[in-house]
Amino acid sequence: MWADAHAERQEDSMNGIKFKSAVKAAFVAAAMFAAPAAAAFASAPSADAAAGCNQYGPVGCVEVGGSQWAPASVAAAHDLNVYNNGSDLRAVYGSDSWGPEWQCTEFATRWADAAWGDGGYKAWDAAGWNGSAQNMYDVAPRLRVPLTQIPNGDPRAPQFGDLLIFGEKSGPGHVAVVLSVDRSTGKLTFIGQNQYAAPAIVSIPISRGNAVSTAGFDSSLWVRGWLRGGTPSSTSSTPSPILDNHGNPVIYFRGTNNLLQQTHWVTGQGWVTDSPSDLPSGVSF
Repeated sequence: MWADAHAERQEDSMNGIKFKSAVKAAFVAAAMFAAPAAAAFASAPSADAAAGCNQYGPVGCVEVGGSQWAPASVAAAHDLNVYNNGSDLRAVYGSDSWGPEWQCTEFATRWADAAWGDGGYKAWDAAGWNGSAQNMYDVAPRLRVPLTQIPNGDPRAPQFGDLLIFGEKSGPGHVAVVLSVDRSTGKLTFIGQNQYAAPAIVSIPISRGNAVSTAGFDSSLWVRGWLRGGTPSSTSSTPSPILDNHGNPVIYFRGTNNLLQQTHWVTGQGWVTDSPSDLPSGVSF
């Protein structure tokens, strides 16, 4: 996420990212010697958030440590810290295998690689990515491990780990990671990098119909939708239930017609099958 567009900003041929010449040179040099993503994962993550570090800096400090939000096994194996990018949302302080430091896209790419094995920024480039946060939504289905596009307001509610994609009329947009949806408060909570002067963890409104608003965060942005991969590799071995918009469980099964069926729980009615079908032999509710 960068500040709104200014005349002096120039498009760069590398991923559509804007650089000052000195920083661009450093980025090119770093990219030439960058280790493969798999090798980079072998290094231990940085320490959790340092005392006194918040959205106001200093640049490069850890605002939120990976172990404070990500599944323990993933945070132990990968650097999932949120780093401070200072007050200039366009600034870049170097690069790593996941992109320009410490932009929102660098954090999102790190998470996608750790959770689903999607690779670093070069893998996104190969899918046709132009480097902007909002374009991640467009190219995600073409990644080597494709991500599913779910538009804002879709019945499939945001869930932990989804990449939340924000559009912007005259800028690159923004990307963050969904932490939770609280139906009792009508809030979706996400974590993101380069969100000055908002903190790394923010809550925004979500309706019963899963329409997510940016009210209270950034009025220049809107939510395009969210990207979903498979179950993050580090999550608990206990499967998570599929819930509808009211928090009731949904079950999928193969009917006697050999088609996938869906049934859900309705308070006062019990299990309701959404498409006509007999239940599989031996199954009853």
